[in-house]
Amino acid sequence: LSALSSRAGSIASLHDRIMFSPGSEEAIERLKETEKIIAELNETWEEKLRRTEAIRMEREALLAEMGVAIREDG
Repeated sequence: LSALSSRAGSIASLHDRIMFSPGSEEAIERLKETEKIIAELNETWEEKLRRTEAIRMEREALLAEMGVAIREDG
């Protein structure tokens, strides 16, 4: 966890330097992807479970709107 914290600090510093560099759109995209990965790594198991359950319920609701029935066992 300490390694992730120091990595996040390094990314913040890199982010500041990249924002002022000309022609750095690709670097900014890579930085955004890295920030997203770090956020996912810092997410707790319970948060991941809640997010997954919300996605499942949304998917089931959309399928029900289309008239597709879903069995209880999957």
